[in-house]
Amino acid sequence: MQSRGCYSVKVLVLALIGLALCITLCLTAAGQAGNAAAALNGTVRDPSGAVVPGATITLVNSRTGFMQVTESNSTGNYSILNIAPGTYTISASKPGFSIEQLSEFDLAVNQTATINFDLKLGTTESTIAVSISEADAGSAATDATGSKPWLRRVA
Repeated sequence: MQSRGCYSVKVLVLALIGLALCITLCLTAAGQAGNAAAALNGTVRDPSGAVVPGATITLVNSRTGFMQVTESNSTGNYSILNIAPGTYTISASKPGFSIEQLSEFDLAVNQTATINFDLKLGTTESTIAVSISEADAGSAATDATGSKPWLRRVA
């Protein structure tokens, strides 16, 4: 017959193992939740196809109004990381060019989307709005493979 002290030690050991397992599962879930953000990148070009460094890229969450702003680098590329999944509008602007805006597109969990801008010569008071509905995206805005060239997932 086992003594009460031995039984208490076994219960304590099992409780500690259970606690360690719970902590491990919680930390794993929290780590995975931290990776649930979307990302966005692209290139800004002028009418001749040359890259546009220093263009201001503004991403706005349509539901919350939260705004993220970045600039294109010396090669015309931009990147916005850690974006909460949701519906957004995005615009690109630079003095000497018209503002180009893409309205209402969705970013999903763990999605990396690419949106390129082709700025037109003009003033920043001129805005070129680009609107793509799902119906348009299913027909005119798709390429020969049926993908959406204006918004595509990158591994």
